[in-house]
Amino acid sequence: MSLVNTLASAPFGGRKPGTEGGRRSTALLAERFAAIGLTPLAAHSGFLVPVALTRVSTQARLLIQKPVAATQSAFIADDQMVAWLSGHRRELRIDGPMLFVGFGIEAPEYGWHDYAGIDARGKIVVMLLGEPDEAPPGHAFAASAGSFFNGPLLTRHGRWDQKLAVAARQGAAAAIVLHDSAVAGYPFTAVRNTYGSERLNLSNPTIARQEPPGSIWLSEAASRQLLEDAGMTPAQLLIAARTHPGKARSALNTTVRIEATARWHDFISHNVVGRIPAAPTQATNATAPVVLTAHWDHLGRHSAPEAGSGGGVDAPAWFPGAADNASGVAQMLDVAAGLINAPVSREVIIAALTAEESGLLGARHLVAQLLASDQRPLAALNIDIANIFGRARDVEVIGLGLSSLDDALYAAARAQQRTISADYAPLLGRVFRSDQDEFLRQGIPAVWIRGGRQKRNWALSGPQANIRRYLREGYHQRGDTPRDWWVVDAALEDANLIAAITRELAATRVAPVLRQSGNQATRVAR
Repeated sequence: MSLVNTLASAPFGGRKPGTEGGRRSTALLAERFAAIGLTPLAAHSGFLVPVALTRVSTQARLLIQKPVAATQSAFIADDQMVAWLSGHRRELRIDGPMLFVGFGIEAPEYGWHDYAGIDARGKIVVMLLGEPDEAPPGHAFAASAGSFFNGPLLTRHGRWDQKLAVAARQGAAAAIVLHDSAVAGYPFTAVRNTYGSERLNLSNPTIARQEPPGSIWLSEAASRQLLEDAGMTPAQLLIAARTHPGKARSALNTTVRIEATARWHDFISHNVVGRIPAAPTQATNATAPVVLTAHWDHLGRHSAPEAGSGGGVDAPAWFPGAADNASGVAQMLDVAAGLINAPVSREVIIAALTAEESGLLGARHLVAQLLASDQRPLAALNIDIANIFGRARDVEVIGLGLSSLDDALYAAARAQQRTISADYAPLLGRVFRSDQDEFLRQGIPAVWIRGGRQKRNWALSGPQANIRRYLREGYHQRGDTPRDWWVVDAALEDANLIAAITRELAATRVAPVLRQSGNQATRVAR
């Protein structure tokens, strides 16, 4: 708990990359890596691996121009939108009709192309979150219940970052994303807290996230305003989006003007990366390492009082990120310390990653670095929010069913007299929302291991109530502070499980393989 308390304290200021708090965080973690006996990834370097990032701060206005008279035009309120520019553009001014592109998806494996027959070059495209929940009549998948877009489970195509990448490939000048808390799994305040002040990307264009020149994310209230002025309702738009792509896409009945200016700043953040070498007496002569990851960054300081922060009048002036993800970093170090004390048969890489909250950027950089140096990982285990909610009979695994990693997971759980549960919220696509996704994108088996939700026995309180409490009061809010109700024993128990899984993977001579496409989330029972 001491490390969590330190990382969530005032001097660390919310651990935003590129800030003094971020630098303090990486310096402290490098000290902890050395203290527990890790060695640097390369003999000639230290634990701090530079990650070149670009920060953009954008001031934007979105004017809805009603068709009747200019006097009826209206601006979207600043607190109801988040906007950013890309490609080092310092200004974007565009005026024109909005082109509705449904879910904004290109998915040839499902016969779905929302841009079919549409020339989006230079246009303002509008899209929904999520993806089609069933094939329309006459579609090739119409008779295949549960197989269209992986049935009720979100695929990568439903993720907003994937939609922006598609809009960029289609040449759109700007993309407007309409928020839906039920589909996203978080309120618009979480979007504002994460991207409202600035947006980060990797400086290296070959691995940076691809986005249109301008991106705007509207709240649910602003989305309703936009659609009402365009003569549509959210329900009507959803019906149109579910229609076979290319048959119901058209300009909405209004135009908008986007005016945006941006300030850019290039800076260096760091991944903190160490290694546990394979014990010479137990080495398998295999070079592929096992990777353990947890992101150290969080949201930094807030710029204005925030309603519903969960922290009350004493809420700190920064986003502490105690659970997310100071707890995960502390748990990863506990696992690493245990592995050092028990020789491993294969190299294990321990990585505290930067800029996860900005789009898994540190993970993307690490994967590219490992692949470039012929250190393709055998597998990756990610920790994002340790189980501080209560000891559980099960362990929730995000990404269960995607690879043969499942075998090691089930074996380790049985040894603890526990069970493995798949994603409890598969519709939210969480497999794409933390650092394991960057490994899956490159065909590397990876999972995100979380605390479970099933009570140990009826005499103990279960973790469910604390999970709900955290989501209400803490997640991406100023209320994410160390709490007296945290159950540290649960995190320690899970650390032992993760260490056991890592040892099993380090000893294997049979590399785990992906069973399903990295585009899919899945839910299995066993």
